[in-house]
Amino acid sequence: MDCTDEADSTDYKLDSVKMARKFSDEDRAEVRRKIMQEGRTLFARHGVRKTTIDEIARATEIGKGTVYLFFPSKEDLVFELIREEYQAYGVLVDRLAQMPKVTPADVREALRELFVMLGRSPLLQTLYDSGESDEISRILSKEKQSEHEQDEECFFNELFEVLRNKGYSPKHGPEVIRGLFHVVWLAVMNKERIYGDTPVVEDLLIDMLSREITGR
Repeated sequence: MDCTDEADSTDYKLDSVKMARKFSDEDRAEVRRKIMQEGRTLFARHGVRKTTIDEIARATEIGKGTVYLFFPSKEDLVFELIREEYQAYGVLVDRLAQMPKVTPADVREALRELFVMLGRSPLLQTLYDSGESDEISRILSKEKQSEHEQDEECFFNELFEVLRNKGYSPKHGPEVIRGLFHVVWLAVMNKERIYGDTPVVEDLLIDMLSREITGR
């Protein structure tokens, strides 16, 4: 068994711990931002399997060990990038919450914009096209999987609360709505294989989801 990479990684990590003591909070935030920026670009361009931590470190112009200091593995970095992309969920909830009156058409349009925004993400599109999204989900630690589930639960709870405050009552509970949401999401991310140049299919799916969410 060749332990060279493992040993090098450990040495880098030890060196980076010493370096980290010199980082201010601003420095750490900037280094993290740069790692995520370059990681997003490389993962979207080449996929997760073909992108190495060495390449990310070179693109970021920092030591390999410093990358490991912030993200213990590639999968941890990808997880945080996906989490950042999914902040679009919060934009949807905030937009509806700030409207003095929300019509069913407003909900449909907000959902449509959300799926368009996520569907245009080069990173997410690469992960789904390559099938790597499922692989990453399988190898993530239980802690990270739990964080993802908590993020989703928080989004749907906030969405339901906003809609209740606007006078809407979903036809079904959170689990059913979450399942329908995932169906529409997977269809959007695989549109070329599922419905290609027939956008009316996407419109119908979003209309269905909107009706279930609003109860109208």
